[in-house]
Amino acid sequence: MNITFVVRRFGLVGGMERYVWETVLALRDRGHRVTVLCERCHEPLPFGIAVVELGECLARPRWLALLRFSRRVRVWLDRHPDATRIVHSHERLDSHHLTTWHGQPFATIFERPWWRWLALRVRMQLYLEKRELSVPKRVVPVSRLIERQVTHYYPWVAPKMTRPVLPAVKPGA
Repeated sequence: MNITFVVRRFGLVGGMERYVWETVLALRDRGHRVTVLCERCHEPLPFGIAVVELGECLARPRWLALLRFSRRVRVWLDRHPDATRIVHSHERLDSHHLTTWHGQPFATIFERPWWRWLALRVRMQLYLEKRELSVPKRVVPVSRLIERQVTHYYPWVAPKMTRPVLPAVKPGA
């Protein structure tokens, strides 16, 4: 397979990033062609993995950083068309085939008082979340809890939902 992973930070710098790192290396070891699109790679480049650094976006406000990164990914994909590519995102994109959902949905804000829903930050995070879930053919949760939460707040995603793929690391890591 020809798989392009999308993650803002590539390397062993956090839980989601470790999940992507281990998945990318395991797929490479099985003979798949793997490319990573990221803002920045935080580790020495692993052998046999093509890493494309798209440049760091300003971190704040977070929703704007996510929009900017998403645009950079879309532009890169448009400039490098490949009909055999599967785009596997771990970010809030609008141009992917598969997304892995790592944390609770932002839509849990609806469990809080209604006036909290009005902030621009909240509206944008909800927009990005819904947009991410609207595009892919499959949504991969990292736990049963995440699966239940996502399908609770976005019931129309249920047909796209796979069984959870639990995070794992190599023994001794």
